[in-house]
Amino acid sequence: MAQMCWEEVGSQFRLVCPPFGGVIDPSRPGCGLHELEIEGRKLSGSHLLGIRWLTPHQSCTATLRLDSSEELARRGGCVLRDCWTCGCDLLAEYVPQVGEDASLVVRWRAVANSDNSCPGPLTIDVLLSLQSLEFETYARVCVASMVETAEVWVPSDQGGTQLRILGLAEDFAGGQVPLSVIKVSRNGWWYQEMAHPHDISAAGVQWRKVSCETQSAGSTSDPTMQSVSSGYLGTWYRLFSDRVERGLIVRARVRGRFFKAESPAAHWLKGWEAFVNASVPLGD
Repeated sequence: MAQMCWEEVGSQFRLVCPPFGGVIDPSRPGCGLHELEIEGRKLSGSHLLGIRWLTPHQSCTATLRLDSSEELARRGGCVLRDCWTCGCDLLAEYVPQVGEDASLVVRWRAVANSDNSCPGPLTIDVLLSLQSLEFETYARVCVASMVETAEVWVPSDQGGTQLRILGLAEDFAGGQVPLSVIKVSRNGWWYQEMAHPHDISAAGVQWRKVSCETQSAGSTSDPTMQSVSSGYLGTWYRLFSDRVERGLIVRARVRGRFFKAESPAAHWLKGWEAFVNASVPLGD
């Protein structure tokens, strides 16, 4: 099992989990887990599981437009109240920059996979707890990622039991089957990201800065050999229902997990089923 921890470096927390590395700056939750590395290779421009508190006029697709000059976007539309670590958990409490009277506690939980049925050295769970305070609130919290991508698979059915390869420049609205499996390197690393269907109102996948290279598959029927893509893929999840009554606490779950395989077919479904069938983490 990989040895992992959050190492405090100034205002940031570095995830130590060989062969992975990354940084979370709680004061800039829109960046999520960034400065990513796998086996010493930097995934430039990629960031995972960033938190955004949207204004009434913003759509979730706006969360994918993260630019180094947009400091407000990096701050995620919210203000940090406090942050702390507890074992392999990094926790932060936020209030929105404008508007709603509510607080949001975000827990980034690093988990070393030990179940042979769901192989992989790293899982990141994001557990969110939203509480309205003196008034009702209209929750506009979104979790978004941007990933350097070699290939991506998305559900082909409403039950989330089958996957298909996402075509180049094709956007995907996942509804309440929020699942994507993304090849992030040429040496067989995959990143699977998913939100629990009970916790979201909408989800989507969108290409950014796409360039492509298509390989001929000859007579093979294996879809993994029919198309190879290169670019950046954004994922977003709109969490919670629209209205949260005064005093209520609502929760949501998003998971990202890495595994290494020639094809995701042998591993993605077990990871998805383990996630959706897990007990609700009521204490988080």
